[in-house]
Amino acid sequence: TPGNDSRLSDEKIIANRNFVNKLWNISRYVLTQSEKNSSATPLAHSLSDQWILAKLNETITEVTLKIENYQLSLASEILRDFTLRDFADWYIEIHKIEKNDSVLRYVLEEILKLWHPFMPFITEALWSKCQSESLLLVTKWPVALTGVDSTSIEAFSQIQTLIVRVRNIRATYRIAPKQVLHGVLVTEKVSLFTDNQNLITTLSSLNLTITNNEPLSHTGSTRITEGQFSLWLDLKDTVDFVAEQNRLIKEIAETERFAKSLSARLNDQNFRAKAPAQIIDAQETTLSELSEKIETLNVTLREITETLSS
Repeated sequence: TPGNDSRLSDEKIIANRNFVNKLWNISRYVLTQSEKNSSATPLAHSLSDQWILAKLNETITEVTLKIENYQLSLASEILRDFTLRDFADWYIEIHKIEKNDSVLRYVLEEILKLWHPFMPFITEALWSKCQSESLLLVTKWPVALTGVDSTSIEAFSQIQTLIVRVRNIRATYRIAPKQVLHGVLVTEKVSLFTDNQNLITTLSSLNLTITNNEPLSHTGSTRITEGQFSLWLDLKDTVDFVAEQNRLIKEIAETERFAKSLSARLNDQNFRAKAPAQIIDAQETTLSELSEKIETLNVTLREITETLSS
């Protein structure tokens, strides 16, 4: 933008280098797992297939619009988020379970097309490994697929939320990722979770009973309540809730003190006038992360308190 300097730092260069390395490794995995698609249309077999294709459609539409309006930074941010979060963190892990090579390969090829204007050399190199007969440079720009169920995004978000909440519980209580936990899922969407039970079990190491009736006994179970479900997670033989409650109270107090001190520093006009811009940016980011951490810890503390009172 005229009049605005763009700050180029070592950190930004390193972050972009790391992203390119991630894209290269993602592509290597996909290319070793799949062959060139014989059909232009991928075959979706599961909810997760429909979800990634629907998210891809959204990404194509948004990135195209942003590029046409010269909002290049926003376009790259949307594309980076889809590549790292939806494709790398979720769908590639799902592929290891469901093995739909058709969708996996299709999404990667569309990602390379979308990234090509931003980094032509790395994407052209990867495209050459896709057994393509033409250069990526002259390949047609992606368009959204027809016949993709867009409601799959909301439906699959419930599966994601369940898996993430269980993983967060493990992190909070320091429970090993491979240790199988037992839970009762109460929901009106029984078929949604039953159809995806293998995926949930594998990605969260969770032995799950799915029902639309609340359990008669839930002593020693922590309750997780979200949009379309409640999960009663049995932790009575795994977690010392009283000790965890005391630990969380102490950690929240310490984190709040740190956040208060950092907030006071950022509100000091003398500090803001003298400190380099990158220092201020870094501390503002830290303060935001502390606020999120405090919120997460408080949610967990409330869940523990409910567990102890049940």
